[in-house]
Amino acid sequence: MKANQFKQVVISLAAISAVAITVPTIAEGFYIGAGVSQAFIDERGFDEDDTGSKLFGGYQLNDYLAIEGAYYDFGDINDGSSSTEIDGLSAAIVGKLPVSNHIALFGKVGGHEWDADVTGAASGQISSDSDSDAFYGLGVEYNISQSISLRAEVERYEVEDLDVDVATVGLSFNF
Repeated sequence: MKANQFKQVVISLAAISAVAITVPTIAEGFYIGAGVSQAFIDERGFDEDDTGSKLFGGYQLNDYLAIEGAYYDFGDINDGSSSTEIDGLSAAIVGKLPVSNHIALFGKVGGHEWDADVTGAASGQISSDSDSDAFYGLGVEYNISQSISLRAEVERYEVEDLDVDVATVGLSFNF
């Protein structure tokens, strides 16, 4: 019985070692991050901004190209008569231009699936709308270390017939 248990322990340790060696290789190129954003709308009676958030992740295909997905929340935009909350999911292709060992410029273009909830100030009635539209953005990334980067970006999201400009500062963790 003891020989059988020893054999199981050895096999288990071998399997764990194989996974420990393989996981960094599989995860290489992936990144995740979070940011704080400021969303601005200045059209159709809106001249408002609010603080929001963003969670993102992606895969760096090579030094110049990545794919990225994100969840965003633009906060609560209020025009005096109604309050609008917009959140959604996005997917983009990101082009990067390394300018030094620590700094890269990037541009992105993609699509997003948004959901908008509008609440009337006087009536309290809620209406909801959702759709998908395009978005694009520009940014700069500073590599603090091999595994941590500071990002600043500006994006424009089309939300039906509104343009929502969003400035975000965040950290990404690179694997």
